[in-house]
Amino acid sequence: MITLKAIIVSCFLFGFAFCIPDCMKVNKTCPLDSSNFVLPPREQTEDWEKCRDLCNNRIDCSSFTFYGQNGIPFQNMCFLLREQCQDNDLVECDSCVSGYECNTCSIANVEYSMNGQNFISMFSSYNESHCRSSCQEISECSYYTIYYKTSGVTSHTCILLSKLSEVLPCENCRTGPKTCDFSRQCKRNEAVIKTSPPRTYAVILTNGTQKVETMGCTAKANVLLVGGGGTGGYIVSTYNHGGGGSGYINHGTVLIPYSVGFHIQIGQGGVPGQITSNYSPLAGQPTSISNETGTVLLTAQGGKEGDKWTGGDGYSGGGGDKANGGMDGGNGGSSSSYSGGIGSGFNISSVQHLFGHLQLLPAKGNPGCPKGSSDFGGGGGGIQVEEVDAVPLLTYGPYGQGGDGYKGNSFGLQGVILMEIK
Repeated sequence: MITLKAIIVSCFLFGFAFCIPDCMKVNKTCPLDSSNFVLPPREQTEDWEKCRDLCNNRIDCSSFTFYGQNGIPFQNMCFLLREQCQDNDLVECDSCVSGYECNTCSIANVEYSMNGQNFISMFSSYNESHCRSSCQEISECSYYTIYYKTSGVTSHTCILLSKLSEVLPCENCRTGPKTCDFSRQCKRNEAVIKTSPPRTYAVILTNGTQKVETMGCTAKANVLLVGGGGTGGYIVSTYNHGGGGSGYINHGTVLIPYSVGFHIQIGQGGVPGQITSNYSPLAGQPTSISNETGTVLLTAQGGKEGDKWTGGDGYSGGGGDKANGGMDGGNGGSSSSYSGGIGSGFNISSVQHLFGHLQLLPAKGNPGCPKGSSDFGGGGGGIQVEEVDAVPLLTYGPYGQGGDGYKGNSFGLQGVILMEIK
């Protein structure tokens, strides 16, 4: 079996620094300030693990640095340090290892609001292992938060909690459970969406990588995707064109095994082509969510563009010339001569049960214009989202709305991804 010690040795031999856990840094030393020493530095010929264990067994030790037999300028020396090393404090060194306790069940830089319902006790502590073991000694304790240096009034403090409440951001702190069990399902508030500020329930996601971390447990999240809306179709001098269809909707459940980074790609609304002799209407772009290896988990296609007179297909169809866009999965309206786009038939209320903190609402389709030479079809309706826990109530969107068949409002609107921890 390959042990962490063997991995460290391999890294020393071959320089594969990336194979070390985040809590262990190869060829990096913490600042060695004598005022930060727990004990005078000692010669130690065993290995870095012994140095780490010495630190973990003391309540006043947060980090260590160990120099091996080929170290420069120290050889076979163990330094126990009071303050926890931060990544930006580390300095290059030869044949050395620095780190702190590897606790994969605690979450960095989050704390939870405390009151008489969940607060047990607080006391001075420099060491997460000591903080966690103190929680294990008290039957009513289920969680702990350790605060390191520069954590404000709670610097160098351990707080014990009976349960978790509202998650809050904090600097140089970690919160974890009293025991680490990777086989269990997460309880309420044990999975954190690392947005700013962090969330433990629901969030509206944006482009980029979204980290979700748990306290060593496995969580599931419901996700809903909306593609970008399609453009309305029109020619520069003529406005009698169909509206774009709204972005299609897809939904499902994703697994969160301890810690994962989701790659988020929000579909943009269709944009008309360059102004030449005419504008070329474009479909909306797809919205997708992928895992860290690049495997696409779910995709929602963009709405179709309106053409010269008829509406584009989508979640809700775009209106044909002179007609309104569809709403909540309905077809776009049709005039006497031109048909609306075909809607998906999907009602957004059918997935409301998946989201307890977000209210999903169908957005109205854009109105068409039946007047004279400026007639056009309206874009298909997308969705709106209300954050029900916010005071006052916050409303977002519409997302995925189709563009009108008119040059002043022909752009489709971008899609969205909603995520809620189950």
